[in-house]
Amino acid sequence: MYILDTSIYISAFLENDANHEIWLNLIANLDWKINIPYLVFQEVITVLTYKHSKKLAWEFIDFIFDDDRFILTNWEHIEEISFWKEVSSRISYIDISIVYTAIKYNIRSYTFDKDMEKLYKKYK
Repeated sequence: MYILDTSIYISAFLENDANHEIWLNLIANLDWKINIPYLVFQEVITVLTYKHSKKLAWEFIDFIFDDDRFILTNWEHIEEISFWKEVSSRISYIDISIVYTAIKYNIRSYTFDKDMEKLYKKYK
């Protein structure tokens, strides 16, 4: 079993990334399991959303969930993914997780980030 850094996944999904070809060779010959911690997942989603699009980030999610070589760990908050998909604005996955947690547990969210504040007020 292996664990991959966020940069590997970014290279995989951004075709213009300098290491994209290396990823293609890696995944083509991959016959071992890969552990994906939840924090790595969150970071990949955020980077893909900002560097490309939310659509591409969702393609990453589908890829991970559809391939049995990937093993997800530390996934106590998996329901945040559905909330992230529902939110149409381009906002970091971490910020969405914070808003989701505040709403789920009826906790008041305070932030200087106007987009997060709007999101909290919209969904609370």
